[in-house]
Amino acid sequence: MSDIKRVIVINAGPIKSDAGVHGSDIGRVWISTPPVEFDVDYALEHDNWVPIVGPLPFGPTWLKTGEQGWVKKTWVAVKSEDVMKFILTIDPDGESSIIRIA
Repeated sequence: MSDIKRVIVINAGPIKSDAGVHGSDIGRVWISTPPVEFDVDYALEHDNWVPIVGPLPFGPTWLKTGEQGWVKKTWVAVKSEDVMKFILTIDPDGESSIIRIA
């Protein structure tokens, strides 16, 4: 049974052709404004990685490679209309910024 959720990117990192060390790099996810959104299937989680399943051009195969894209679970957050989510960044000088991500 699938557990497909719409997620937003909250951390940058590679998109793999399979979960974790089993896959090769076939792309990257980036933090942006507005946030990048796509669907993943949490039911297929493996080694803390989840497959990207849609919408195009993100899934079911990653762009023109024809391979299934996988993203680390900690690089995305489930999008929810009921909850507002923020990223708080504090640099070494104590300066801070807040970005609303959902």
